[in-house]
Amino acid sequence: MTPEGRPFWSLPKRAPTQKLFDPEDVLHQNFIASLSCLLAFRHGINIPFEKPRSLDAKQKMAEKAASVKVADFAIDAKKAKEIES
Repeated sequence: MTPEGRPFWSLPKRAPTQKLFDPEDVLHQNFIASLSCLLAFRHGINIPFEKPRSLDAKQKMAEKAASVKVADFAIDAKKAKEIES
């Protein structure tokens, strides 16, 4: 609820929707490659590709990202209650 008492996700705002990762989607490939290069640079990790921005490298990074299994998100009722207070 907003301070005015209206639901937060009301027009003109739209609630976020889930977007599943697709390693074949060029936009997803670009995101994964960009984030990977940024984090590697930030943490001083060598990027294992000669040309990390090449199409081949982006596809390989996206395939690797797709193989990662992420645990389902579950709301912790105790922490949610603490936030409400």
